[in-house]
Amino acid sequence: MKNLSLIPELKEILNQYLPKKDIQKFIARLEGKPSDKDILEDYLQLEAEINEGSDIRAQIDMVITFAEENLESEKLNEFLLQLGRLMIDNGELDIAEEINKDLLSKPSQNESVDSVKASAYLSLAKINWTQGIWDEALRYTRKAYYIYTNTNDNIGCAKCENMFGTIYGERGEISKAAAHFERGKAYLYNNQDPETKAMFETNLGILYNMQGDYPKALKNYRNSLRIYKQLGNTKLVARVIHNIGMVKTKMKNYDGALEDFNKSINLSLKHNYLSNCAISYVAKAYIYSQTGRPELAEIFTDKAMEIAYKLNDTLTIADIYRVKGLIQKNLGDLDFAEELFENSIRLNKDKMNKINEAEASQELAEIYEESNKTENAKTHIKKALNYYKKIKAEKLIENTKQHLQNLSPATL
Repeated sequence: MKNLSLIPELKEILNQYLPKKDIQKFIARLEGKPSDKDILEDYLQLEAEINEGSDIRAQIDMVITFAEENLESEKLNEFLLQLGRLMIDNGELDIAEEINKDLLSKPSQNESVDSVKASAYLSLAKINWTQGIWDEALRYTRKAYYIYTNTNDNIGCAKCENMFGTIYGERGEISKAAAHFERGKAYLYNNQDPETKAMFETNLGILYNMQGDYPKALKNYRNSLRIYKQLGNTKLVARVIHNIGMVKTKMKNYDGALEDFNKSINLSLKHNYLSNCAISYVAKAYIYSQTGRPELAEIFTDKAMEIAYKLNDTLTIADIYRVKGLIQKNLGDLDFAEELFENSIRLNKDKMNKINEAEASQELAEIYEESNKTENAKTHIKKALNYYKKIKAEKLIENTKQHLQNLSPATL
């Protein structure tokens, strides 16, 4: 994934604000290509120094300087917000954080600046959510909500409710997440904002998938996918296709799931959407671990780990340990598998991700079963069962009870 894959997206944003002729000259300079005025020998000298892997930070500094020289204040703020979002999508979280904090440092002059600040707060919330830093994500979302409430911006308030719901959903707190999504949908009454509506469809689909209601999950995902395709939002198209693949995985439709994950990865690689790539690599690794292809599973988990470390995405790292545990279990190395599952559980516990902790606990229980550590197995199955009861996941409750019953008929 080369840094220059960012250039089409940067060009698309710049096209919204500046004449195409100015942008073409600038993009050529950004790529290190000579313009008509450049001297050939200068180009040949520089070509040896510059390659397609040129530092992304240097590129973004050039872009920001170019925008500052050519845009009025209001347009510049809008441009920087979009650039910050692009950096989040591409995993450049430090750069994204700097851009948004610079926007927040501007003095409040009017409602337009306040709106920019609210958007910047939401972007900072997303940066922290991506890394599982829940308290900061919640704090920034509350700051954005305060501004949107004061300016009577119902769409902004809906986006904040969506972020609250996303945070609580990621932590496995289903009832809290659902309540925020319902409040957010209420803000959309009589408001035409298809992208925000699609966000709620997607996130409700995630909740249904967590509860094991796969038909409802697929219905919500397909609704949101239709909207994102109409809007041309490739990042969220890729993410929803991944989510559909996750449902198919739960249903053990592995061929269909692999097809979806490949679509998601291909779209994400084309636009350098790193977080999408990471989760789909893990998902493919899981399928390969379940279908007797451990070598491929290892390769995909390693690639996912590389991206997850770049993004500081602890929850994805926890999921990678879980899948690596499954690979080692299938290879017969139960001691190593136990260690990997324990790492996954610890990280999920640290980040309060209860549903992933429950899933890893069940899989660790299977290791204990094979190692004849029945009491340890029961302890972990009961932990998972208690969580599934809390979120009213009927199918998961039924399956987990059966698992426990098979271990100890007298337990239930």
